[in-house]
Amino acid sequence: MASSPTGLRSAPGWLKLVLAISLGINLVGFGVIAGSWMRNEKPRSIPFTVFGLRPVLRNLPEEDRKIFFAKSREIRPRLKPVIQTMRANRKRFAEILGKEPFDPEALRALFYSQQESRTRATLLTSEALIDALAALSPEARQRFATELLASRRTNAKGARTAPEARRDR
Repeated sequence: MASSPTGLRSAPGWLKLVLAISLGINLVGFGVIAGSWMRNEKPRSIPFTVFGLRPVLRNLPEEDRKIFFAKSREIRPRLKPVIQTMRANRKRFAEILGKEPFDPEALRALFYSQQESRTRATLLTSEALIDALAALSPEARQRFATELLASRRTNAKGARTAPEARRDR
């Protein structure tokens, strides 16, 4: 290896190449992370998951899904307090469990409150789902129905679900 004017040896060529590649990978990774942070964009979630419609909506054409996403956005402000109550109930659940003596009546009241919140959320999303389905064309509703039936036979990865999966073995 060649010595530098200060008497130190320079790094071998392959090491310089490895360091350059590593630097490039790190810069790309940093760019991706910084870009997503700067956009401050949350990933679009699939609406109406309370009904188990995620696989159905995933398989619909984009123009059909847009209607469901629009209806989902419309109900978010009304769902937000319901969701906040449900989260607060979870914290209260832990508090009740941690108190001595244990108060089964407090827990019963909390479960009743949680059930009311879930019922409210289901009612809100049901109305939005009905509105979305009513806004679809007859052909789009037929696609939805077809996907609804198909979603019971396959999961999101395309694998057969029970009981069909057991029969195939």
